Amino acid sequence: MSCHTKSAAHDQSAIKDLQNKISHIYQPGFGDIMSIIQIHHAKLWFAAVQHNWALANFEIGEIKEGIEDIEQYKKEEHGDYVAAMKMIDEPIDKVAKAIEQKNDSAFHKNYILLTNTCNTCHQATGHAFIQIKVPDYSPAINQEFSPMPKQ
Repeated sequence: MSCHTKSAAHDQSAIKDLQNKISHIYQPGFGDIMSIIQIHHAKLWFAAVQHNWALANFEIGEIKEGIEDIEQYKKEEHGDYVAAMKMIDEPIDKVAKAIEQKNDSAFHKNYILLTNTCNTCHQATGHAFIQIKVPDYSPAINQEFSPMPKQ
């Protein structure tokens, strides 16, 4: 057996080993990512209600990132759901703009629009039993939502 053949066989073995490892890497499911988005949705509310616009901006960014993750990693498996989620783009942009402007009334109005659009998407994808609402209490009981005092 030549050196080239041994090297090729070794490479093939290494490739198979890596493919096996990759196939066993944990990948969050669609519902896992949506649950994380739901937590950020609730935290967004409490941040904005407390006028912590920096935190609100962070939370809307996390929601966008979660949606991007679904688009990137779940499109092949859940293409219809991913396509339906496009309806959320405009409400997210409106919430982000209200945060940027630090506009309470626009935030409240567009947060409700975002929440209702989440529910419309759930209905459109056969998940009407998942109903999102304006949160009654924070899912992060150990987090302060009011802005840090200026020093």
